[in-house]
Amino acid sequence: MNKIIIIVNDLRLKTQILCIVILMLCLFCWLGNYPITEENFTYHKVKFESNNLLLSGKLYIPENPGKVDAVVLSHGFNLLGKEHFLYREMSIRLAEKGYVVLAFDYRGFNQSPKPSGVKTETDFDFAYDLSNAITFLENQNLLINSIILVGHSFGAGVAMNVGLKDKRVNKIVCISPGRRANELYFGENASLGLKWIQEKMMQEMELKNAPPLDLIRKIFYPITIDYFETCSFDKPILFIDGEQEPAEDHAFLKNYFQKLKAKHKEYITIPNAQHYFGVSASVNIYDSSILQQLVDVIDSYIKRVPGTHNSQVAPADDF
Repeated sequence: MNKIIIIVNDLRLKTQILCIVILMLCLFCWLGNYPITEENFTYHKVKFESNNLLLSGKLYIPENPGKVDAVVLSHGFNLLGKEHFLYREMSIRLAEKGYVVLAFDYRGFNQSPKPSGVKTETDFDFAYDLSNAITFLENQNLLINSIILVGHSFGAGVAMNVGLKDKRVNKIVCISPGRRANELYFGENASLGLKWIQEKMMQEMELKNAPPLDLIRKIFYPITIDYFETCSFDKPILFIDGEQEPAEDHAFLKNYFQKLKAKHKEYITIPNAQHYFGVSASVNIYDSSILQQLVDVIDSYIKRVPGTHNSQVAPADDF
């Protein structure tokens, strides 16, 4: 009889423990979607649709926003996506300055799902992801004064692609954009070639199947800054470079900037900054002063330069 009682008690205990675990899991899930309030802003974990994929993002909203300028942050080509320390810190510091900030993971990066296939341009339509991020932002209950695309590295090329065509975009900021695309990847005698991009995609997006090389050309060339060299921008565009970028990259971007047609354009170099502006590429070690210079330059540009809208379409794709 005692043995039976012990068994019953054990079952009750196991049931109680199981119930507690389930309740804790539910609580963690609820907290994961609940707004988190910092001193000067609140951020929400959000999701929005793009090509039937639910992309993951964070929406930072300052205290008592009123009518605000909104930044959509376009991350570089790295595994961490929006969670890379550079983008997290930029989002926080811009929110502290009073901006609404939407940072999100492109398809295949970090918390956003991978594309279902690797065979068509639609599978890797990063520009469509950014356009849908703008749409999501517009649908929030916010009084948005203007929308500014801020892109870094690979994300700068996507920002130029969308910013050129989308009338909703007011200004564009390109931070250390990828460059020399023909020389490095797409030209006849490219030093790295399309295979390098393919391997980078497999590594940073953790793809199981390699995209065909001819598809990679179609995907990536229209989101490199080289592609827009002959375009005319009717909205302000700012290029920010780090002083410690390679000399040949500096020379290319300065020459590119001089040739680019834009109603208003600026080029700024931040002293002592490398490609990630004081942040280690792999760990959360950073130079706060360099990061702050970067954010201050963006803030000054947004507040100082009047924005305009642009209706021009991108050039035809030759590939």
